[in-house]
Amino acid sequence: GTGNRTRRTLLCMWLPVVDVSTASGCLYALPRGADPTWAQPAHPHHLSQAHVSGRKGCRGGGETTLRFGLGDARPLPVEAGGAVVWSGNTLHWGAAAAPTSRGRRGAPP
Repeated sequence: GTGNRTRRTLLCMWLPVVDVSTASGCLYALPRGADPTWAQPAHPHHLSQAHVSGRKGCRGGGETTLRFGLGDARPLPVEAGGAVVWSGNTLHWGAAAAPTSRGRRGAPP
């Protein structure tokens, strides 16, 4: 049996075609130990990064409160051709590039 392990059914991978750093807008992830609902897929706040009080939605007003400490997030810089792999129920997001950075580049439209 699997004992106390959480069954993982989804694996995510990012393969950047250019070097990415904290200045150019790399991926950030929240370690499972910092996410109290990481292993609770039925929990109503599972995979929820923030709570917006007042009106619904990001642009509806109200106050946004993160459900975790931002200092717990980890940047994931990687060189072109490298890979970042994480469990599908890990909170993750891409950061904005610094104003002095050339920014993120991708495939042409």
